[in-house]
Amino acid sequence: MKCGVGDYTFQLCQALAETPGTSVGVVTHLMADVDGAPGVEIFPITRKWGIADLSAVIRVVRAWRGDVLHVQYPTQGYRGWLPWFLPILLATQHTPVVQTWHEYFLTERAGVRTTLIALPARDVVVVRPAYRERIAPRFRAIASRLKFHHIPNASAIPRVEMTASEKQGLRHTFAPNGEVILVYFGFLLRHKGPDLLFEIADPARDRLIFIGDIDPQDRYHHSLLRRSHEPDWDGKVLFTGFLPPMEVARLLAIADAVVLPFHDGGGLWNSSIHGAVLQGTFVLTTSSDRAGYSAEENVYYSTIDKPEEMRLALNRYVGHKRSPNARISLPDWRSIAEAHIHLYARLIGGTDPAHG
Repeated sequence: MKCGVGDYTFQLCQALAETPGTSVGVVTHLMADVDGAPGVEIFPITRKWGIADLSAVIRVVRAWRGDVLHVQYPTQGYRGWLPWFLPILLATQHTPVVQTWHEYFLTERAGVRTTLIALPARDVVVVRPAYRERIAPRFRAIASRLKFHHIPNASAIPRVEMTASEKQGLRHTFAPNGEVILVYFGFLLRHKGPDLLFEIADPARDRLIFIGDIDPQDRYHHSLLRRSHEPDWDGKVLFTGFLPPMEVARLLAIADAVVLPFHDGGGLWNSSIHGAVLQGTFVLTTSSDRAGYSAEENVYYSTIDKPEEMRLALNRYVGHKRSPNARISLPDWRSIAEAHIHLYARLIGGTDPAHG
């Protein structure tokens, strides 16, 4: 499915399936691509993730008889209410239920859906650091019952190896006049700040490439398209739509900078940042707890919503590549799968693992 959490789940399931003695089954939407996942049994059965799909989901869960039931939150594919009721409903199956939260839930902005998954929860995997510190006071009672297991994620985008001539040829395709290539990668959502690229970048120098689905009927997407046709930017902006992982990796590798000006801050737990760092490309992003340039990561962490700071950082570091010899410690899917297996084994055996 076209979703960062979907990509994460695909990679995790592949790594789990490669672990001896482990079987993996996935319940997903009927439009999901079921190819390319050897060793993983996929059940594309849900139509709208609504209550009408409940009987089909429960039927598969009972027939497959898994030792652990694991639900990922949130995803772009969850259009209905069923996934948010699943922890309550699955509790009746007398099987350990684990949830993974890919965002900071239990904040002041949390609503009914968050409460639905949090109330019956016990073991929760989180990919973002310092999770308890972000919990709003009104959720402290609920959070006190939860066991958070911090397991960092890894890039769903592979590291690509390209020769100098291959890079030059691809750069000429996307920037035939030698423009500086700036890439945004991910969902084109308002809170992720893709519109800020028009303020940060220089139309006299730069070419903007937005990798992500674009819908002209969406009001925010329409505003991005309109901005791209303004006189300063006309002919200098490309919206690629959804691309396969290897094509994304190649574009990230030839970029002079990957610009991700998130309104709520970013970090290496973010799959877009992670994928760009893996290529050695300079990344400009925002953070609420980090500041300035990290030479190890080749990432500049700007103050949130400060385009003038981001502009100065871009002008200073654009085109900088991390040295091939530079060491950077990034999680890999094998270690992530092992951490999950450890958690599952403790739950099945009745012993709780240490939690952060």
